[in-house]
Amino acid sequence: MGRGRVAGRIVVEVGNPLIPNNLADERAAAGFDTPDDLAVQAGIDPAWYSQIEVGRVLPTRAELESILDALGGIPASRLYLLSWRQIIGIDGVAAAAHRPGTMFRNWADHGRMLMSRDELTWFDRRPRSAPGADVYVNMSCSVQVTPHLLLDTVSVLDALGVRFVAAAGPAAACCGKPFGSIGRPAVAERLRLTRLERSLGWGATVHVNWCTACQQTTTAAAARRLMTDGVRHPVREVQVITFLEERVRELGDAMPWRKRVRRRVLAESHSWSPVHLQAQTAMARLLAMVPGVEVVDLYDGFSEDSPCTASAREPGSPQPEWTRRPQTAESIRAHRSRLADYATSRGADTVSCVHQSCHQKWSRYASDRLAVRHAVSILAEALDCAHPDRYQDAVRLGNPQQFLERSRPVWQSWGLSEERATELAAAICDPRFADTGPQCCGRSTCAASSSLPPGTQLKQRRGARH
Repeated sequence: MGRGRVAGRIVVEVGNPLIPNNLADERAAAGFDTPDDLAVQAGIDPAWYSQIEVGRVLPTRAELESILDALGGIPASRLYLLSWRQIIGIDGVAAAAHRPGTMFRNWADHGRMLMSRDELTWFDRRPRSAPGADVYVNMSCSVQVTPHLLLDTVSVLDALGVRFVAAAGPAAACCGKPFGSIGRPAVAERLRLTRLERSLGWGATVHVNWCTACQQTTTAAAARRLMTDGVRHPVREVQVITFLEERVRELGDAMPWRKRVRRRVLAESHSWSPVHLQAQTAMARLLAMVPGVEVVDLYDGFSEDSPCTASAREPGSPQPEWTRRPQTAESIRAHRSRLADYATSRGADTVSCVHQSCHQKWSRYASDRLAVRHAVSILAEALDCAHPDRYQDAVRLGNPQQFLERSRPVWQSWGLSEERATELAAAICDPRFADTGPQCCGRSTCAASSSLPPGTQLKQRRGARH
């Protein structure tokens, strides 16, 4: 498929190459007639450099810095989009805000405000043994902020008859990107190889990655191993939406549909890489197979009004005008209404985002007119195994103190201190994002208003082994 978007001068399309870049154009602009000419100037083996330029392998930080120097000191953003630069570690994006340990703890603690310990249906620590698992599901790290997505993933895989092991968090599932992005590539590779060795011991032949960044990072690392050592990656790496689309198609008439889900969906993603675009088109195909669902169009997450466009754009690029104004409750309500108007004009009532961070950002602008629902959760609806989106309900409540008290049994089950829980409640329940519409968190599914702990609603064996 040829769908793509120009970001700067870098065009990303579904399909090859694995790693889009602008090396050929910048090389020619700098006066190097052939790849060999630039390789010699950069001190890189010409055969190896040719693999970098055609997008079969990602350079190391040292290799990229040598290439940039040979090109006259141009910025890395002229060669690679941000998602690839983060993997290379050239921009140090992760280090600018947090050390990896701080990020991991923050993501896990957000989830622990919304889901009790008794509800855990996956491994949050390193799994030891899982005989007979065909599939290892890496449910990633930041997805924990919205734990219903993980609960829905496990329940959907169960309903589809997949034999799997699921894990989330750094000890069990880290792809290594947070460490590679701060200049610790050896740690990143050790994490990937440890996970691979462990899953091979179980007999898994497929690795399902929830996060698109995990899919990017893992496939890029596998490609480099193949090119440097001749070692072919022993398992298939596949993003969760693609895996589910394939499984639903494989089951065909044997699909255990339980409900007709009436939704008209805009399928949202960003064109950071072929991985992102492939996941977006796979999402459209998956949802089109769900009884009652109509996919009205694909939505470019870089669009001006997109809630996640400000954080996703290239550093230094012009930000949408609305993101440069102070965020007040009034301006947020106006933007929420504008998004709903746009969706309605396209014939949609729901936005489905590929990435978990996009889902979290869009959730702050959800309304009775525009639902924000991930494809995994829509599939879970149709299979009658969905879980309430407590993150979104808490956001729409917009009252940190009420949320703190009503979720007390939840966060206490994890041993979080009152001080830490208060801090997290304030982060989740920003009063500016309160939705004062008629629903007002009065639904029985809302964790912020229903009786707690929610762990009484779901009791499953800790650590999914299927």
